[in-house]
Amino acid sequence: MKRLAVIVFGFVALGAECEIDQPCQDYVDYVCTCHADDPDFNCDEVRTAFSDAGQALQDQCAIDLDELQEEDDIAGLECVAR
Repeated sequence: MKRLAVIVFGFVALGAECEIDQPCQDYVDYVCTCHADDPDFNCDEVRTAFSDAGQALQDQCAIDLDELQEEDDIAGLECVAR
């Protein structure tokens, strides 16, 4: 019984972690907040493109967000999305 509880808890914890980690939503929030006036980004298009992102796309969003934030840091843009 104790082992079953550990397994069930593990799945619940894993599920909770998956719900929290949404790199595409983080990317959308960052673009829409920090690049709202940037003609190179369109918030509505970005939101639509990543609205139903699978895991492979989530991984790419994490990479894209890191790269964009790094470029913004180098350019001196200070912005925090939500």
